[in-house]
Amino acid sequence: MPGVEEAGYVEQVNNANTLSTKILWKGPSLLRDKVLAEANARGIHATFSERPYSLPQIKAAITKIDAQSKAFKDLGFQVDGIVGVRDDEGAIAIEGHSVGQSAPDLAKVSATAAMAAGGPVKVTDNRRATPTTATRSNDYAPFNSGDYMIESGHTCSTGFSLKDANRSYAVTARHCPQGSYYDRDNSGVYVGYELRDSPDGQASLLDGTGSSWMFDGAWNNSAGYSKAVSGFQDVSPGDMICTSGGNSGVHCNIQVIGMYYWWNDGYGGTYNIEGYQQIYGQIAAIQGDSGGPVLMPRSDGSVGAVGMIQAVLNADTNNCGSVHDQGANVCSPDVLFTSTRTIANSLGMSLVTW
Repeated sequence: MPGVEEAGYVEQVNNANTLSTKILWKGPSLLRDKVLAEANARGIHATFSERPYSLPQIKAAITKIDAQSKAFKDLGFQVDGIVGVRDDEGAIAIEGHSVGQSAPDLAKVSATAAMAAGGPVKVTDNRRATPTTATRSNDYAPFNSGDYMIESGHTCSTGFSLKDANRSYAVTARHCPQGSYYDRDNSGVYVGYELRDSPDGQASLLDGTGSSWMFDGAWNNSAGYSKAVSGFQDVSPGDMICTSGGNSGVHCNIQVIGMYYWWNDGYGGTYNIEGYQQIYGQIAAIQGDSGGPVLMPRSDGSVGAVGMIQAVLNADTNNCGSVHDQGANVCSPDVLFTSTRTIANSLGMSLVTW
């Protein structure tokens, strides 16, 4: 209603069982008195909770906080979201995660945010506040690349995360079944639903958010070992790469042996790149790794985003090694993948980097 926000109304917390409501409001006004009288007339028990911000002030503060994103990142903190209204003391909640190996300076982040907002703020480092370590099969938003997820019994992995001007997105392979994906070992964690396909590169955007980190190491590494993603990496025949699927973990010593490999994923054909495992008896990927990252390790300890796992050739159900889900899943030393740069360019997006 016109004028309501300016009169101090922010929101209300309703309780149908007790016929009561707690009204979040800033400052006295004639409208506030009218609301209380109307509630009494309807038999509703109304109380007021004084807020530090009006709704127009909340919206303005969020805009100003968002404009400080680069300053926060310089302090080692990546903002995932800014919450204006909750049933709490009224501070604007800034939720995010660390972007370095050491803990961010949350005191400086809070001071910077409070100065921008002109009022109280609350900063939460979700990645460090989570009581359990994020692993491939039990991750949390924003989701790392190489996360292992499941939808109605079908498993796939997340690839390198992408972003537009508004937010980040987790990504997977286009041929992965459409539906709502959850963590493989934690059905209470929603990873995302396939929003749309990339025009090229056989990828799908998920509505879950994606991080600038990639799971490294074995599929069952309980330490949640991960590495920062530092940029795109293009490859040519002869280059050595690694894969990082959620079902089987990281495999290196894979050499690029083919380019412009035309492969149809069931939704149409496109060019893939072929890699072959150079260590006898080891694999490059297994079913369930689809959508996962193909990477090149860099000298600074980060990884370059090469591509997305799409398929295995000359597949077998034997000699797959240690994996999360074997069963009828097939594995191979011969892997096809699409280019992450191609996927991002076709979507008009950029890579989420550290």
